[in-house]
Order: sequence, then C-alpha cells, then structure tokens
Amino acid sequence: MIGNTATNSGLGAGAHGPDTLHGIFGFGAPNSVFSGNKAFGNAGYGLMLSANCGNCSVCGNTTSGNTLGAFKLSDGGTATSNLVAVGVNAFNEATRVTYSGNVSTQQFLPSVKFDNVAKADVLALDWFEKGNTFMPVVTGDGTAGAATYTVQKGRFIRIGNTVWFRLYVAWSAHTGTGNIVVSGLPYAEGNFMPVPVSVWRNGLPITAGNGLQGVVPQNQSTVALSQITATGVASAIPLPAACLGLQISGQYQVAA
Repeated sequence: MIGNTATNSGLGAGAHGPDTLHGIFGFGAPNSVFSGNKAFGNAGYGLMLSANCGNCSVCGNTTSGNTLGAFKLSDGGTATSNLVAVGVNAFNEATRVTYSGNVSTQQFLPSVKFDNVAKADVLALDWFEKGNTFMPVVTGDGTAGAATYTVQKGRFIRIGNTVWFRLYVAWSAHTGTGNIVVSGLPYAEGNFMPVPVSVWRNGLPITAGNGLQGVVPQNQSTVALSQITATGVASAIPLPAACLGLQISGQYQVAA
C-alpha cells in the first residue's frame, strides 16, 4: 500500500466496526510494503497492522492528529505478525507506536541512510560516514622510507563535504630521510584553502623556542608540519628516527 491519503476515518455516523476507525489498515497482508502514506485526523490509529502481516515493511509514512495514535502493530489471535520492519516515518502524535498480542518487530531504524553520492545541490545533505578508520603514514620528503610503528591509528567522520579526523602515530625506527610528511587522510582537501589543524607531539626535533603548526594543504590528503620562529618564519621539521607520539586532529572540506 503506497502513496495513499486517509482522513477523518471513523468520525460521524458513517463508522461501521472498529476497523473503520483507522486511516490505513492492514489485515492478512504478509510481505507487503506500507510506504508514502498519509493519515490525518482519523478516530483510530493513523496506520494499523493486524493479523498475518508478517514480513511487512513500514517506512516513509506521515501521520498527524489521529485520536488513538500514529501506528499500532497488533495480533490478538493465534496467527502472528512477526518480523515487521519499522523504518523511518513521520509519526507526529503523542502516542507514536503501540504493540500488542503475538507480535514482534524485525528492526526499528530511527535514522536516515545516505547513498554517499555527491550532489551539486547546495541544500542537499548527500553524504554521511561514521566510525570509519584510515591508516596514517609517516615518510620523509627526501627518501620516503618505512617506519616501524608502535601506534598507527586514524578515524574520521564525514557529513556532507566536511571531514572530521584524528590520527595517532608513534614509531621506534624509520629509514626515511629529509623532512617529515604525514599522509593517508581519507579524502583530499577540496581546493578551498590550507586548513589549520591541532598537533600534539612527543619526540619531534623542534628548535627550542619555536612553535608548531599543522595544515591540510589544498588538494592534498596530507598534513604539512612546520616549526615557527618568534618572528613568524616557518621551516620544515626533520624526520626523526623515532617518535614517542604524534597526534593530529581537525576538519577540512572536500570537493562537493
């Protein structure tokens, strides 16, 4: 049952029996989809699923002002309405979901899943990733070399075209030469501007009195580290053979 609108069911003298109270009513309808329906101002529930509605899907429906509530899944007989998948719905009544009888739900998904395809519409929320990991890598800009890592972790969240990340690396030996390079961010910066990030370190060779800064350069998936003199002059940081800890966190934007 898709794309129907039900209003004022069960109101006035035209009501005959309890089943006519509800806006959308399912009975003996297994393996059905209830989606895109609207139920407003009905005397019963906006959406009611009764006996033998197993393996149904309920998502994308809108209800408001229904007297008994938004949605009820019920089976008072010996038959079962098990494994009903309840997804994202706009249930606007105070009583939103009621269960009774020999029923159970397969899943309840109060969330939105995105297809993670970038869209040109600036008003479209088109990307969401959470709990993802990446592998940060430390090399030298002369000879890249390889590190013997004691810690090598990276995590990120992406919402729309903004990426929040944090990484933690430490190494006991390194064969690279030149200045330190940190790479491996999950996405390249989207040609906006160099973005400053926060840096904590234990074991980088920084000249006494100098400060430390990190940025994600334009179009890069790296972090550039520099030491800054009191007069604001920036210079590179030599890659150390070992480092007890380097943590970097921040956010940047990718191309839409």
